[in-house]
Amino acid sequence: MIQDDLLEDELDPEGPSEADLAEFGDDGGVDTVECPRCGSDVCQGVDRCPACGADLNEPPDGAQNVATFVAVACFVAIVAWFVYRLLRS
Repeated sequence: MIQDDLLEDELDPEGPSEADLAEFGDDGGVDTVECPRCGSDVCQGVDRCPACGADLNEPPDGAQNVATFVAVACFVAIVAWFVYRLLRS
């Protein structure tokens, strides 16, 4: 029980100040993000999800597919425009 008495002595009976709440938040200062692969909560700033090992710094799988589609669609449109101009001449 000596340890409990020490903890009680160290705690501020008035609680955190308004400045502390504004700086650190009222949730203990732990910000979490959701893992895109498994959906578990992961502390912000972590590179890998501890549950599934997903790399949290790389874009999700769908983002690369969309970028590739847009690039290919633009290329096809440009080639089609050149062919149209060539056949029209």
